[in-house]
Amino acid sequence: MIKRIRGLTILPAMLLALSAQAQTMTPATINASGGSKELAGNTYGYSIGEMTLVHTVATPNLVVTQGILQPQEKALDISELALPSDALTVYPNPSDDIVYIQPKMEGSGALILTLMDITGRKLQEQKAVLTTGMEKQSMSLSSLAAGTYLLQAAFSRNNKSFVRNFKIQKLK
Repeated sequence: MIKRIRGLTILPAMLLALSAQAQTMTPATINASGGSKELAGNTYGYSIGEMTLVHTVATPNLVVTQGILQPQEKALDISELALPSDALTVYPNPSDDIVYIQPKMEGSGALILTLMDITGRKLQEQKAVLTTGMEKQSMSLSSLAAGTYLLQAAFSRNNKSFVRNFKIQKLK
């Protein structure tokens, strides 16, 4: 009787051992190739070698899809040129309350100042027409929390745009 019980306990263990497999590691998916293309005003990035099963999570401001590259806005258009470093002075930086923007442009044009938070969300925008290209502008930071912000200055003249970004530090 004891031999029979021992045989019954060994039999399931043997069946379990025969059905067990060694753990295997498959290679991770890596982009083998890719690129981007512009369609209908949006730039779409694509990659080759991505997973076939995807999951999408969407909120009102963000769409994230696993394995698919999302459309992105153009940061700098071909008709936009970098503004020379001496063409604009932003001071004081860091600041408690107000920053001043002193343009040193050669001639008239339109100046658009856009203040954004660290995520790129637009917080303030000011537009000014510069008749001499030297008119000092000011931007209040009093309604903002202490932190780091991005100030984008875009100057347009004769169908050309010049852009420069500044990191602004708000103290109190």
